[in-house]
Amino acid sequence: MADAWQAREELMEERRPSSGRAVFDRLQETDKIPKDSPVTLIKRIEEILKRVDEFEADGTWPLFDPFNETAPKPYGHGFHPDAIFDLTDPAD
Repeated sequence: MADAWQAREELMEERRPSSGRAVFDRLQETDKIPKDSPVTLIKRIEEILKRVDEFEADGTWPLFDPFNETAPKPYGHGFHPDAIFDLTDPAD
């Protein structure tokens, strides 16, 4: 969600189209999704962006700067190191 939101924010800042297709292309260009991702993912990206809009409208979207991207993404799956994961074992 955050990657799609960030890509859209960047595109809007650049005064470029920020459609689901444009966000899909940006995510591929920046290696946040695989280059061979199916175009059917565009629909999912559009759904994600609508949900982000809902979060922003009701004030529940986290406040962070989409342009404060200074470090590479060394962690798996392209996630930003600021992301927090809590992996639990169902047996615990």
